[in-house]
Amino acid sequence: MAEDARITRALVDVVHQWLLVRRETTPLRDLEEEMGLSRSTIHKFERQKSYPRQIWPKLRAWYVKDRQARYGAAPDEDPVSHVLSALRNLSHVPASQKPRAMKALAQAHRELCTTLAVPCPAWVELLEEMADAEARQHPPRHESEYRIPARRKPPASEG
Repeated sequence: MAEDARITRALVDVVHQWLLVRRETTPLRDLEEEMGLSRSTIHKFERQKSYPRQIWPKLRAWYVKDRQARYGAAPDEDPVSHVLSALRNLSHVPASQKPRAMKALAQAHRELCTTLAVPCPAWVELLEEMADAEARQHPPRHESEYRIPARRKPPASEG
């Protein structure tokens, strides 16, 4: 059951990310028509990103239909474009944590493929290789390196 919940959470996150991308260029009124949901419902999902129990079938159907309309029925098989997409999704992660985040994303996708008994795409291995290379270039810093030194007291004035 916990595995199903993780997969569902990941799917909700994907749909939420897609909604955020679409909101950058699409008015809420247009999305309302496309999705068949009210503006307030869409806005609430956009803000809270909570699991949308009652509207999940509509959100999922909208996502699949919209992605297929924009990128065609057959997904792009180029692993580089998938890795670039993954890196865009990790753009908010600080550079010092990026290799760790890349590894975690690749591992999560590998687990998803194992759970669903589908082959793992080539971009997952490529993302892990990039994470390893980036970790070698920028090894993680020890937490003590992030500490700000204590402020020294100014010398007492003579007078």
